[in-house]
Amino acid sequence: MMKLSLIVLAAVLLSNVSVKAQTEQAKPTASPISSAQTTASPEVAEAARLNARVLELYKSGKFDEALPLAQQVLTLREKALAPTDRRIADALTNLAVIYADKKETGKAESLFQRALTIYENALGPASDAALVVVSRLMVLRFNKGDYDKAEALAQQLVAGNEKKLGANNIGVAVALTNLANIYAAKSELAKARQTFARVLDIIDQAAPPALPAGMYEPLANYLTLLYRQQQTDEVKAQIERTNKMLLTVGRAAGGNKGVQSVGVLNGRAVLKPQPEYPLAAKMAHAQGVVVVRIVVDETGKVIEAEATNNADPALKRVSVEAARRARFTPTLFEGVPVKVSGFITYNFVLQ
Repeated sequence: MMKLSLIVLAAVLLSNVSVKAQTEQAKPTASPISSAQTTASPEVAEAARLNARVLELYKSGKFDEALPLAQQVLTLREKALAPTDRRIADALTNLAVIYADKKETGKAESLFQRALTIYENALGPASDAALVVVSRLMVLRFNKGDYDKAEALAQQLVAGNEKKLGANNIGVAVALTNLANIYAAKSELAKARQTFARVLDIIDQAAPPALPAGMYEPLANYLTLLYRQQQTDEVKAQIERTNKMLLTVGRAAGGNKGVQSVGVLNGRAVLKPQPEYPLAAKMAHAQGVVVVRIVVDETGKVIEAEATNNADPALKRVSVEAARRARFTPTLFEGVPVKVSGFITYNFVLQ
């Protein structure tokens, strides 16, 4: 079964999460403390000082050093503030983010849940801060295979974004993309297609047509999933719509020699050659998306590559050749390099 990915909302600047920020990874947050609060409470002042240091350490990737300080921030705020104060929720969220990045998901989930209760009571279920935490909980539960709970949280994100942004906002499309991928993971393919159809409707209305950066990967993954389903008229129609959407995005973004590639592996690409657009394909007016499944060994070298969709043969050939030349940083599991698989999509656009 192919790997599906979700888009996580950012925890940066909880009071002002933009649509762009919704596709980025969460970071610990700083909550503004007024000078009056700082003067009145030594604990609050010390928490603010420590929290600034937590942010510095986190940005440097020093999670082990940031963790005890984040715990101190929470302790100080719990001592000095009312249990419903959102700054306690901020401290809980920061601590949960660090635990999540350390792969201690049980602790992270418990802390996120505590933070969510405070945010919902203090700011409302559709507040930016609450939706950020819902997003993080959704991803944690999806990654451990608890799809029913992940689905409920994804539906909450859709409802919250519709209330806050309007039914046809691109932020709602981001939330719907997650919901559709969860349906796909549950093999509820009819629901997945219906939900993705609404995603495409929203994107079609955007001006200019564009996808937030984090949406390209799930949409390309979904395209591959469509190609693997029984090719009914409904599936074929959605394949055509999805292909056209990815082509539109590629054309709007430009690209090198009419080709764009988007990696869907977790590892960072250190070399990702662009395929040449075959002359024969150009003369035949062949264009579209080629999705290549790759296997990457422990050193980051591509050892297998196979085109998985029904694209033009010449486009598939050069895409596979380019994918075989790609190189990635090794993927580590518990500190040990491991072999991984994933997908790269190449988007061929006639200029």
